[in-house]
Amino acid sequence: MQNSNATDTNLTWGAVVVAAGRGTRLGRPKQLLEVGGMPLVGWCLRTFARMPEIAHVAIVAEPDALEGMNGLAARIFSTTPFAVVVGGATRQASVANGLDALPDTCTAVLVHDGARPLLHADDVLAGMGKVGAG
Repeated sequence: MQNSNATDTNLTWGAVVVAAGRGTRLGRPKQLLEVGGMPLVGWCLRTFARMPEIAHVAIVAEPDALEGMNGLAARIFSTTPFAVVVGGATRQASVANGLDALPDTCTAVLVHDGARPLLHADDVLAGMGKVGAG
């Protein structure tokens, strides 16, 4: 199901996936845990990769996870351009790093937590439609 509001605007959408958490309570970064044969973060990346409305994705990761995250993203994104960048000292700084990694052609951005895998395209489109309708 497509939300026509998301595609009727002249917005070019970028997505920032914040996956730079250290997982201190769990003892390791949860976004990299294997779930159903893929790291947790891979599931939301796959959703974005299947959405033609998303023009570019910036993935924010811990410094020691950059290489692995690049490899995962390269396997998932066949046509959508992506960048993997290092996170900051805070979530706000990590989001800022992700925003900085998006090209200037992105005129609207959504931010998603990379440790939240149950992302559905219909929900993304509904949110995009709300922004486009504003």
